[in-house]
Amino acid sequence: MKKGHNNAGAIKGALYAIAIFNFINLFIHNFSIYKPFIFSQIDYALYGVKILLYFMVYRFLKRNVGKRFVGYCVLLKATMILDIVELVISVVNSTSIYVPYIIMLIILTKLVLDYLSYIVLDSIAIEEAYCFRLETIRPGYEASIKNWSAFNFFIVLFAFIGFFIKMPIFMYWLPLLIRFIYELKLIRATTRIMNCYNGPCEKVYDNSFIARLRRGELFVIGNKTKWAIRAVLSVAVVSLFITGMYLYYSYDEEDYSWYLQKKKEIESEESENTGTDNIFEYDICNKMPEWTGLQRYKYGFINEDTKKDSGPCYKWIDFDENGVSWDGIKSIIDTDQNVVTHMPLIEWATLSHRQHILRALNDYGMQGDDFADCMNYSEELVEIFKHEFRTHETWNPTIFVNGVTVFYSELTGGYGLLKDDGRVVAPPKYKHIRIIHETGLAYVYKGDSKSMYIIGLMNPEGKLILNMDELGIEKTHITDSGDIEYEVRGEKHVIDNEGNIIK
Repeated sequence: MKKGHNNAGAIKGALYAIAIFNFINLFIHNFSIYKPFIFSQIDYALYGVKILLYFMVYRFLKRNVGKRFVGYCVLLKATMILDIVELVISVVNSTSIYVPYIIMLIILTKLVLDYLSYIVLDSIAIEEAYCFRLETIRPGYEASIKNWSAFNFFIVLFAFIGFFIKMPIFMYWLPLLIRFIYELKLIRATTRIMNCYNGPCEKVYDNSFIARLRRGELFVIGNKTKWAIRAVLSVAVVSLFITGMYLYYSYDEEDYSWYLQKKKEIESEESENTGTDNIFEYDICNKMPEWTGLQRYKYGFINEDTKKDSGPCYKWIDFDENGVSWDGIKSIIDTDQNVVTHMPLIEWATLSHRQHILRALNDYGMQGDDFADCMNYSEELVEIFKHEFRTHETWNPTIFVNGVTVFYSELTGGYGLLKDDGRVVAPPKYKHIRIIHETGLAYVYKGDSKSMYIIGLMNPEGKLILNMDELGIEKTHITDSGDIEYEVRGEKHVIDNEGNIIK
């Protein structure tokens, strides 16, 4: 058997790159459910790297292999388009309730395309074996297609059953690992046979589904029709993009007229208010229809004393009695727009839709939650954002109580304590934290979405000074001096806010 002139090593390297990147990417995202370290910006970068990698492999195969990999290239192009759509949806962070299901459909479609891509690779090996009269090894490739199809069917069945019996997501790793090894085997076998030559090539025309898929002939369209379709789609996409950008960054006329009128009134009047009473807060909506999920409000404020207008540039504004407010992203600002406190990454980092979906599936398996409730994460986050500084607290006159506040981390899905200098004194690992006293003492909760229970009492330094769950304490009393009284098995105890026993 002689060697051919195909650059099989380079082709194998390109295909390996795709398979390995996809597996590592999947592993990172699943591992991040349990040890969160990927936030949305990193996830967007991974999207970009994947799209770039697919494009480079696509261009390499088009230039070096030509028609032999035309069907595989079509599948790569379709995957790239779906990745771009998924990236756009994640970047705009649409709050539509349909977005999670749209992304799930995109992910499932990409899995089907990935499955078909290895069918195409194996069919290339079969054709090479037939063309170069390698009859002894061709049956092995034909069997591998059947095995690949059977194994993927098993994975789908396994996932389907696992979903309904609420299997934890980490249980899926063994079949996925076996699938990845099988992918590498198919790539190696396909590229290995391409370097073989055993006589003149026999021309064979196969009109089966797999052969037409490999040749990219599922839908035969003339060149003129192709260019016409491309032109129409290009015009439609550009028009939609320009219109969307205009609507997204334009203000609703009624809201904007109201804002200008109020601004004019404030500028022409003398303010008699003091403190935060002289701050006029407002919000203006963009022109996006509500059904798009891209309707956004921008918040701003006018200082009636200085007549200074911040402009509608914040994600959230709600000043407390001390004249500070969270800006909706990562800072606490004052009425002069100065940054008082920068929030740490753990507080303002957000997740992409794909990560939320993975967590929803995991919660459904681990906690037995209702699936619809798990997927409704956008509405849950909106409710969190409505309360000052990402807490479920009822309104407090100040954001910081004795120099500390409760904060929510989307990255970990839990609550923690934050000092007014931006230091995290209690990591966001609790189901909820509720400040109950002017000294900054707070109840700490654990549990799931169906039931929460108090496990302890935490001081403003993030120290759990009283483990109520362990001691079986149901009630505590905080004295005027800030000491904590509690009773265990009929015995009364008193501790200070450092946890030291007084009596």
